[in-house]
Amino acid sequence: MFILAVAECSFFAQLYFLPATPDLMLGFVVAVAMLDSQHSAAICGIGAGFIIDAVGATGISFSPLFYMLCGAFCAVLAKKMLPSFLSWLVELAIFSVVKGLYTLAGLYYSWSGAPIGTVLLRTVLPEIICTFIICLPIFFIVKLCMIPIDSKRRLRL
Repeated sequence: MFILAVAECSFFAQLYFLPATPDLMLGFVVAVAMLDSQHSAAICGIGAGFIIDAVGATGISFSPLFYMLCGAFCAVLAKKMLPSFLSWLVELAIFSVVKGLYTLAGLYYSWSGAPIGTVLLRTVLPEIICTFIICLPIFFIVKLCMIPIDSKRRLRL
């Protein structure tokens, strides 16, 4: 989680060919929700929110609450789906749009003078697209990280 937060705030934020910075933490939280329990997803969401706020130097915000709710709702949806890459893509698409709305609300609150159409086309839509595309490998990384955890669960009596 920490490596993804640093990559999001330092590496991907400096890539000038990307129109917006992708939200790697969202992809991580959705993957944990798909591959693990609701409690794990909510706790990872809280941690992801605090880490991204700390590394991104945004100060106090609602990121921990937002990621916790995303993790909890993703886990509820994941109970109804098979834990596969396609199911994760559906959830990632849904919650990328939700994150775009969260960004829109934050921008509108802090910078109320901009026209909403311009903000949608120049900030929110590129963020949704970049998040969806750049987060594709995160599912496989989280799935690899889950292998030792799953093997320890099977050894418990």
